[in-house]
Amino acid sequence: MSGLRLDVEDWYPFLEPETFATTIIPLTYREAQAVLHAADDVKFKVNDHLTGEDKEVLAALALKLDAGLTTWKSSGAFVRLSKRSPKDAALRDPRLKQYIAAEMEAEPDDAQTPASKGKGHVAQADIGKAIIAITRAVTKLACIHSGTEAIDMLVRSQRRIYPDLTLLLLQQSEAEFNENIILREFVDLRPEMEFRAFIHQGQMTGLTQYNSLCYVPEVAGNHEALGKSILAYWDTRVRPLVPPTIPSYVCDFAFVKTPEGEVLKTIELNPFGECTHACLFDWKVCTQFSL
Repeated sequence: MSGLRLDVEDWYPFLEPETFATTIIPLTYREAQAVLHAADDVKFKVNDHLTGEDKEVLAALALKLDAGLTTWKSSGAFVRLSKRSPKDAALRDPRLKQYIAAEMEAEPDDAQTPASKGKGHVAQADIGKAIIAITRAVTKLACIHSGTEAIDMLVRSQRRIYPDLTLLLLQQSEAEFNENIILREFVDLRPEMEFRAFIHQGQMTGLTQYNSLCYVPEVAGNHEALGKSILAYWDTRVRPLVPPTIPSYVCDFAFVKTPEGEVLKTIELNPFGECTHACLFDWKVCTQFSL
């Protein structure tokens, strides 16, 4: 397995033509501390970790992020750190149920077989519809329009940003500290149409839908055509951009709606190894990644 580190700063410079517009803003040691203190107040449901100085630091950070958001003030942006995004923050958003209900309402009911209509029986299609609605709602709630909203997303990410920043502050001194806040153009993706590809020694050896929690009829019914499209896109548009110093990696793709129709875009690169989720595969039992 490759131990290569692949943060946004590592791959964005060469993948810029094929991915979403991105702005990289340095995060200081003191700013990281203030974010963690605010997160502690959320985690422990108290108001005694955030000091007056922390509040001043966060206010200045919000202004710095506002400057970086100028291009996307109307359409919004997606915020993350170098390694991971605060995608779990939406689970603490009070608007989540409202957004899920709206997504459920917008999606037409699937035809059900007679066996799925029995009393007390929840149809598999209904479960899949609910999961897709949740992932779409979480995606929409990730859209931010201000520095204050960006900080709030980071603070509410208790399972991803909180442990990541905690570990960084434990491992690095103030002089060594090296972390960035990443602002990316927000695109309202259909998360059920995101895919993860495994590239080993310059060859695509595995491809899976990103959502490992539900069956997606659109993907299952068109898997051959989708696979061919993604392979061709990677082979002609992405592969030539990746330097030979990165022979193995995991690459995420999404179909994005444009006025001309749906087109493929690259979301990000990830390290090739068990630190990257295998989605519908399993690193422990799959050997085809290394073929």
